[in-house]
Amino acid sequence: MKSSTFVHSHAGPLLIAGILGLILAIGWGCGSSGGADEADLVLHNGNVFTARDDGAGAQAVAIRADKIVAVGTDAQVLAHAGEDTEVIDLAGRTVIPGFNDAHMHVQTYGADRSFFVGPEPPLELVLSQVESLSSQLPAGGSISGQIGSFVLDDPRASRYTLDTVAPDQPVYLVGFTGHGSVFNTALMDFVGLAEDEPNPLGGFFARDPASGILTGKAHEYAQGFIERRLAALLATPESSTAVYRALDDLFAQRGITSVQLMATAEPTVATARALIAADPKVRWRIIRVPMTTDSEFPLDDVDGLAELSHPRVTVSGLKWILDGTPIERFASFREPYTDRPDTSGEVNFSDEWIQAMLRSALEAGEQPMFHVVGDNTHEVLLDAMEEVADSATWQRVRVRFEHGDGLTPDLFERARSMGVVVVQNPLHFNLTELFDERLGEERVAQLSPLRSLQEEGIAFALGTDAPIGPADDVMYAVVHDANPAEALTREQAVVAHTRGGAYAEHAETEKGTLAVGMLADLAILSQDIFSVPLEEVPATRSVLTIIGGEIAYRDADF
Repeated sequence: MKSSTFVHSHAGPLLIAGILGLILAIGWGCGSSGGADEADLVLHNGNVFTARDDGAGAQAVAIRADKIVAVGTDAQVLAHAGEDTEVIDLAGRTVIPGFNDAHMHVQTYGADRSFFVGPEPPLELVLSQVESLSSQLPAGGSISGQIGSFVLDDPRASRYTLDTVAPDQPVYLVGFTGHGSVFNTALMDFVGLAEDEPNPLGGFFARDPASGILTGKAHEYAQGFIERRLAALLATPESSTAVYRALDDLFAQRGITSVQLMATAEPTVATARALIAADPKVRWRIIRVPMTTDSEFPLDDVDGLAELSHPRVTVSGLKWILDGTPIERFASFREPYTDRPDTSGEVNFSDEWIQAMLRSALEAGEQPMFHVVGDNTHEVLLDAMEEVADSATWQRVRVRFEHGDGLTPDLFERARSMGVVVVQNPLHFNLTELFDERLGEERVAQLSPLRSLQEEGIAFALGTDAPIGPADDVMYAVVHDANPAEALTREQAVVAHTRGGAYAEHAETEKGTLAVGMLADLAILSQDIFSVPLEEVPATRSVLTIIGGEIAYRDADF
């Protein structure tokens, strides 16, 4: 047998020290050596977190082709090593199933100049930045930037104000939540936006109350309308492929073996072509996010999709956005916002349209997913589900509530009975001051459930929703600044980011746990994510990422 070891080791203890005798007794990883049972790769002397329901840990894993053929003690698993088997001594390192990022967005188009001025910059600072960039650009160069609720709330923020500092270049500024945007007149000309452009279903443009002329702000599907046009104008097949190739490499380094991509930037077929051209090592699931018109929500055009194929690129699922977030006060709540009693937010679509979305997903044989944040939006969606089909249908389909912050205790039983899967994003838990300001501490104490979902038997998964690593997500879920009573243990957070992600895409029988017959998707970590000081958890990365039995990433020091 061939043997190798890690040069640098920070050994961690076995997660469950007394389980090895049980493993021997039940034989969940046993098999005879040699012949058909001979492994291609054996990892031993490790701290193997299997993410199994029974909590069983192990020391070693054997892999043949793209599947796991043994998990258990060193003695059990080394029995699968033959003359041609590569044997790696993990020197006590922690092994987990590969992270499955259940909710990711990727922007494949850029701008000639972009800027970042913090999550809540004042309008004066934004205008100064735009003016400075404009002076450096020729006519036609574009500017993009990030803003927050201060600018979105500011009545001075309009196309006309931006025109004074950038009259010639298209300027497009987006809220850090991804909801709400401000643009100038040159941007309207660039994307072909008419002065009296009609509102698409599920979104709206800010307008002059007298003339109805657009004043330079877009929300929800009106924002999506602009961004799809920007992608069509600025993204090329080559630039999109380069973005996906770079991200694929980065994700493998982070121990991510599966990504569930909300395809909002470009249409489904364009996304699939770019990803396939990137020849990814990571498994990518493309989730369709149809745009709307002023009178309908047609499913996006997928002509030509059947001719596209790649073993690690799939297309499934349909997602719609039912409300915004509390930051711009467009998440729909049953009670008014604490800091703006004149509004409680709003649901983007009528009950009838939401029911039509559910039916269209059922007819297309697709898993329906909904961006849903406010407690009122959750109740509206659950009502629509009950109107369209019975609980057995929904349990089979697994409707996903993306974010799910407003799934409050009075709605738990309904969600559980209909098999709802909540996909939460712990990064959002850092916005504690803004959440308290918008909703008040008493209401916030019922929001962003995690531990309660675990206790109530409601399936949930974690996704980053942004370019952070899954280890950051683990820390944020364990701390849960927004609602500490809902914090998870580290083990629960890792399970939600591995097995939970697999369940959220109907793939729990193929991946998400380390067990015999499962896909060999796993990560050997740089440190023990379960025992290092909590503040050090985000530094956790993968030193060896294996996807389908093949090495997708190997640290230079390995």
